Amino acid sequence: MTLAEPDVEALQRLLEGSLVVWRLDGTTEAVAAEPPTVLIRTSRGPRLRVVWRREPNLPPCWEVSRAETSEGGDEAAPLLPRRYAAVPGMLRGVRAALDPDAPGGRLIIGAG
Repeated sequence: MTLAEPDVEALQRLLEGSLVVWRLDGTTEAVAAEPPTVLIRTSRGPRLRVVWRREPNLPPCWEVSRAETSEGGDEAAPLLPRRYAAVPGMLRGVRAALDPDAPGGRLIIGAG
């Protein structure tokens, strides 16, 4: 998966592997191939949407935002979309949103 041409299946595998490494019980779903979009559901946190954005007036980036409702159907606290220039930053944003109490330090990335 490169920044120039991300692949939704590779992104989904990366996020699935990361959930395992982070010891978070959850699933991922490839929602769209264009733009590449993956939905993450966990038992402990909000549902998140990860999207590859490419807009004419902005550099390409990863966008992480909270899905509209929680898994139980309750309205989730707002999380404005956050943009990241690279995969490591996007993964840090995903982990912080899913598990805010996780210890800081070195980011561990898993690819299942």
